[in-house]
Amino acid sequence: MSVITPDAGWCWFGDPRALYHNGFLYYGWVDTAGHIWVAQVDTATWTRRRTLISPDTTVDDHNNPSLVIRGDRVCVFWCGHNGGTMRYRVAVNTDSIEEFRPVTVCAAGNTPGNVGFTYPNPVQMAHGNALYLFWRGGNHQPTYSRSTSVTLNRWPPARHLFAAGTGVRPYVKVAADGQARIHFLLTDGHPHDVATSVYYVRWHLDDGTFRTASGRVIGDADHLPIPVANLERLYDGSRNPRAWVWELQLAPDGRPHAVFAVLHARERHDYWAARWNGTSWQVTRVCDAGGTIAQNNERFYSGGIALDPLNLDMVALSRPGSPQGLHRIEGWTTHDHGGTWERYATITDGSSQAVRPFYVRGAPAGMNWRLLWLQGTYNEFSRYYRLMLVGAEPPGP
Repeated sequence: MSVITPDAGWCWFGDPRALYHNGFLYYGWVDTAGHIWVAQVDTATWTRRRTLISPDTTVDDHNNPSLVIRGDRVCVFWCGHNGGTMRYRVAVNTDSIEEFRPVTVCAAGNTPGNVGFTYPNPVQMAHGNALYLFWRGGNHQPTYSRSTSVTLNRWPPARHLFAAGTGVRPYVKVAADGQARIHFLLTDGHPHDVATSVYYVRWHLDDGTFRTASGRVIGDADHLPIPVANLERLYDGSRNPRAWVWELQLAPDGRPHAVFAVLHARERHDYWAARWNGTSWQVTRVCDAGGTIAQNNERFYSGGIALDPLNLDMVALSRPGSPQGLHRIEGWTTHDHGGTWERYATITDGSSQAVRPFYVRGAPAGMNWRLLWLQGTYNEFSRYYRLMLVGAEPPGP
């Protein structure tokens, strides 16, 4: 276990926060001065380089950068929390962060509304050799654009993707196969505002259809936005405690696996998992998650849960485990395809709070720092003082 950045913050809705490509680990963060950084680690020598991407964002962990590889060059996207622009920079050279092109303001613009841009989620797709960029738009709704000429800043106008009620804020997680399928896990709002449920849908880029896990067509790209209520509901928050999504991953056969938090009260959260078994969704409770990590009125900030992309029967999660009640990182696993879960490892000792675990996208088995998390004092999204970005090789069961 190693401290890899001593001053870092990130949220859990702008991804990928870290990825692996051609022998290099890349990760990004926003520091307590509001500066946007990206780092590169050569995993053959474990030498590190970091680059300041932008010095002028606000102090807010919603502003962490999201990374994607296009043509062996890392692209870094970021915006403020309800920021006025979506910005990005593209590395000049392949497999390097030594030099970046100037800051580009994304030409896609935004959907109508006065709440700006939040949570960039870029994915590179082989279909059309296009980069798809998803974010929360000016109307607080899921929004996207796509580009085949990123360095030339050629983007069609932003489109409203999924629609919930006016003023409601759906929260979205994105997982893509890199070919022609993009999967979404989302809520129908913020759990402060509505009794949130959890929904799933898959976008087939080759024919433009949006489908359930079984393949039933529920919409198409020519008729956007699609109402969230028309998507496939995995968890019903109108009849149960409200929920908040945490992660979506794909099995090698393309079947989706998801994890989310069920929120009973400020001091009582649970972690749940859902997986498509080929005929139906299996949705089960993993364990209790303790309560919020925030010291303000954010009563639904769970410690966090992440699926291991190399073994979807395993998760890393954050929950209280020390005598002081501090959150620690634990490993949990299932031996019956998600029916029941059990703890197999205590990864941190609980001497300081450890939260928001994240598995590096594309990292090979056995790589050190394949699992990252934040450790230290967390107050709220604009006061994440004394937080460190920590990495380790996750233990096996």
